[in-house]
Amino acid sequence: MNKIIHVGIAAFTAFVVSTNAIAETVTIGLRSEPSSMDPYFHNLGPNNAMLAQIFGKLIDWGPAMDKLIPRLATSWKAINDTTWEFKLRQDAKFHDGSDFTADDFIFSFNRADGYTGGNSSFRTYTKGKTVKKIDDYTIHIVTPGPYPLMPNEMTSILVMSSEAKGS
Repeated sequence: MNKIIHVGIAAFTAFVVSTNAIAETVTIGLRSEPSSMDPYFHNLGPNNAMLAQIFGKLIDWGPAMDKLIPRLATSWKAINDTTWEFKLRQDAKFHDGSDFTADDFIFSFNRADGYTGGNSSFRTYTKGKTVKKIDDYTIHIVTPGPYPLMPNEMTSILVMSSEAKGS
């Protein structure tokens, strides 16, 4: 009898594991339909809610929305009045297995700054700023003048793979 129970439990476990492994659909509930899956088409609530499930950011707001927390950046600091240094994660990978590097952030930042397909509502976060690659995992963001809120704006820049999108 115990042998039958153990075989039954093993068969049930194998069935449950195999049915979960073949799931091919992800369902995300949103209040309304997004207008685009392009991260820079339109800075709109439904778009942002959906895209947050797909794309990463350097930093983000914590759960209480009272402090910034690291995501793709491990640290950031002002190194002078107009320059912020971001250290990037060295263990982050894109969906295709390629490494996340400074080149991907620079590509994403420049795309947000020059995007012409939607209403260009992300330009407010990039306008007047330049990004310099120091090495594969360090960038400097330079502002036209002292700007202590600059890290807050980086919570709105979604990072795309420069290789997957094409440079």
